[in-house]
Formats: sequence, C-alpha cells, structure tokens
Amino acid sequence: MKRQVSIGLALLPILALIAAGAASIFIWKAGMFIPLIISIIVTVLVGVMSGYSWKELEEMMVSGVSKALPAIFILLVIGMIVGTWISSGVIPTMIYYGLSFIHPSFFVPAVAVVTRYRGNYAWQLLHFDRDDWISVHGHRRRDGLLPA
Repeated sequence: MKRQVSIGLALLPILALIAAGAASIFIWKAGMFIPLIISIIVTVLVGVMSGYSWKELEEMMVSGVSKALPAIFILLVIGMIVGTWISSGVIPTMIYYGLSFIHPSFFVPAVAVVTRYRGNYAWQLLHFDRDDWISVHGHRRRDGLLPA
C-alpha cells in the first residue's frame, strides 16, 4: 500500500546527493557521476519504502527523463556550437578585439550600460502593438513592398 512520504524522507535523496557530492569533490577528487548514482539509489529506496513497485518507479523515472530531454538536447547543441567557436578561434578573437576596443578597467560599466539599453530594446520589442507596426511598415505596404 502506498503511503504519503514525509518531508524528511522526501529530502533524504537531496541530502544524499549533497553529501555524496561533497565527498566526491573534497575527498575522492572525482566527478559527479557516482553521487548521482548514489542519490538515484536512495530515491529508489525511499520509493520502495513508500510502497511503490519497481515497475512504477521505473515508469516514473522514464517519464521524468523524457520530460527533461528537450532541454538537455538544447544544452548539447549550445555546447557543440560553443566548442566549435572555441576550437575555430572565434571566441579568442572576440576576446582579443573586444579587450582592445574596451579597456578592461571600463569593461564592467560598459557591460552594465549595454545590457540596460539592450534590455529596454527587448522590452519594447515585446510590446510592439498594431499601431506601431502600421507606423513602421505602413509605407512598405503603400509602396507595394509588403504583401497585404
């Protein structure tokens, strides 16, 4: 019979992940794969103690992973793009010319100013209503450059 999981029992896998992660970093000097496996084992044990069968736990794990896959694929693509840019020299070139264009002592204030105005521009794009569209592109429709 399935029972309601207490908050302490629900936090146990997270605490196991934190403890195993700290041990992996500070003691074992290893990556995070073993702590993730340990936290999955603790999660399964909590599920079994709560009355779930292995088949139900397996279906819940597959459901959770399948919901996260689109975001994981996006991160993989971004990682491949950044890796390609780094290996081809695009990012080092941008850093070199960027630092020759903006002095390092002025970099942080410049970033603050640029992001402030960039944010305002993005906000204005999100609130671009029909009247603005007509005022900007009305002449294109009048001149036959924009289909009706």
